[in-house]
Amino acid sequence: MDENKSLTDENSQDIQSESTANEDTSRNESELHSILYSGEYSEYRDDLDLSELEEEKKNDRLSTFSEKEKDTKKDSKPIKTGTKKRKTAIIALACAFAVLIAMYLVLGPVGLDVFGFKEKEEAPIVYTTGEVPGSGKNVWLIFEHIERNNIQSIEVHNEHGTYTAYYSPASDSFHFLGAEALIYDQEMFSYLVVSAGYTVFTERLPKGERSDDLSEYGLSPDDDPAYYIITTRDGKTHKLYIGSPTLDEDQYYAMYEGRDIVYVLEKSVKTSLLADIRDLLTPTLTYPITSQSNDYYTKIPQIYLTLERDEPYLLIEYTRNDTSTEETFGVTIPYMIKYPENIPASTEQTTSLFQYILNMTGDELIEYDILYSYEEFDEDTGEYYTQTDVMPEVLLKHGITRADKALIYYYDGYPSIVYFSDKRTDEDGAEYYFAWSPIMSVLTKISAEKVPFLQWRKVDFIDKAVFNAHIDKVGSIELTDKTSQGKHFIFELTGKGEELKVHETVSDTYLSPNKGSGSDALDPVYNFRQFYKSALFLSAGDEMEMPEDMTLIAQIKMTTRNGYEMNYEFFSYSSDQRCYYTINGEGRFYVKRSKVQKLFSDAQRVIDVLPVDPEADYS
Repeated sequence: MDENKSLTDENSQDIQSESTANEDTSRNESELHSILYSGEYSEYRDDLDLSELEEEKKNDRLSTFSEKEKDTKKDSKPIKTGTKKRKTAIIALACAFAVLIAMYLVLGPVGLDVFGFKEKEEAPIVYTTGEVPGSGKNVWLIFEHIERNNIQSIEVHNEHGTYTAYYSPASDSFHFLGAEALIYDQEMFSYLVVSAGYTVFTERLPKGERSDDLSEYGLSPDDDPAYYIITTRDGKTHKLYIGSPTLDEDQYYAMYEGRDIVYVLEKSVKTSLLADIRDLLTPTLTYPITSQSNDYYTKIPQIYLTLERDEPYLLIEYTRNDTSTEETFGVTIPYMIKYPENIPASTEQTTSLFQYILNMTGDELIEYDILYSYEEFDEDTGEYYTQTDVMPEVLLKHGITRADKALIYYYDGYPSIVYFSDKRTDEDGAEYYFAWSPIMSVLTKISAEKVPFLQWRKVDFIDKAVFNAHIDKVGSIELTDKTSQGKHFIFELTGKGEELKVHETVSDTYLSPNKGSGSDALDPVYNFRQFYKSALFLSAGDEMEMPEDMTLIAQIKMTTRNGYEMNYEFFSYSSDQRCYYTINGEGRFYVKRSKVQKLFSDAQRVIDVLPVDPEADYS
């Protein structure tokens, strides 16, 4: 009985468990039914076929009971479970996935869209009115791309004027007509080449899609639009008009000649085709010299300079290889003032001048290409020849005549000529000149600080050293005291080196080398050499204006052995410490009065055979 009861209880529990499972299954089915046949999916009810789903549920229920029954029969065959089915499905899916991967690897690289994931390409834009495709997707040009190496010329007409850039086979480079000698900005020129030869448009407005009134685009004849003509080296030409900017001023309207279509161009044309050529050209006034050239001083033999109107010009000459200069002074004097008189030039001042005149460049290009040609008759040959000159009205307009300030020099045979107006002052108080270069054919505005030498005087170029000749080249030195003391010395020199002899003619004193007199004995010639050192130490101080009230206190004249004379005059004025002096009548500097007094004191010590110390102060 107990065993039967126990079996009954177990069966009861199994049935109860089965019942609970059935209730869960029914509840799940009810929820699935609700999802499929009601709510947001109800509209698809008629399209759903659930017969297979119902059959699968039925089989599942049957297999569950059958499995329990067959468990009690030891000789029954095993039935496939849900796990085995899933394994089979997984294997099938893996095989299918492997097949798809193989298809992609095999067919994908040849361009087939295996899965349909590729983005569909837009149909290319096609125009049939003369436009040509550029580089890039749906990039179009108004006309064929003309590269730099195929451009013969670019002729530009805009609000600033007209200019032409052209290719010269002789120099294998581009030049600007009428400004061939000028340097131009290479980067800006590249922008010009690209804008003119690669005409990308961002919008195209054919007739019917735009206003018939072209003035709305700044392209009617009355608008006088800017335009350019580009010519290839095989003779093809293209002409493009450029109108007004778009409303946002970020682009420009344009029309190709002979084509009734308005295009929209990038705003880059504003800084290239619509720009002023004066922003492109460098207003160089003198012959360009490369920065690597450091031999300019040997290749510029002369410099002609008009410093002040109505005053004689100044001619400075390079004399390092001048044998006459070497013969005269016996020392290297790189530059001499040859006119108005032959005197040594200050090497320091002349070198400073080079800093301003080499590669002189104006601040603003005012005019260029202002030369004109005319016919002249040659009476000797009886033939006409072509003469070129500048338009005189242009120079007169800017206050330039060839009698004004001028700079002329040659570098290695190439001329540089610049004429300057009088100094002027602009509205901001800045001082400037107008400068005209006939060689470069440009008229520019140049700030006064770039050409300070125009305010220098001839005396500024004179060597400040009072004496600068080698002692062996000196023929005589005469010192005349114009004060009440009235001292007067004339030293005449003969011989050279160790054979140098000196005769002071006023006191009739002969000075000759004192040889063999012992180391303590004073050598009169050596003592005179020390006196000459004192003269060499005499140099100009700062610049000063000529005093209104001054008195001559001393004169010194040095004559070289080949007859060249240097005359110095010293004047006292209100200062007790300084005296104003002149060299051959020209003066603008002062020297310390004590230095002049020391020369006379040392001259007397030479006569008295007393030692001379050139570095000692006057006492």
